Amino acid sequence: MANRGNVHQLLKSKEEIEYLVTLHTHRYANMPLPKQLEKKFWCLNLDRTRQNISKFLASGVLTYLIFILLALPT
Repeated sequence: MANRGNVHQLLKSKEEIEYLVTLHTHRYANMPLPKQLEKKFWCLNLDRTRQNISKFLASGVLTYLIFILLALPT
């Protein structure tokens, strides 16, 4: 029962966000989003950026070092 409530709540919030996005893109393209949504967007964007950096930085540095070590002798 709790899962159904969570799913219903998530669907409702998804519909609200989609509605605001369609309003913004069709009618109010020159107006910014409401402050609360804009703040939430940037917080989620920063969190996603931090996660991507923590996931891929080590592998990127390792790949770069291997490439440099292979390219230097030639």
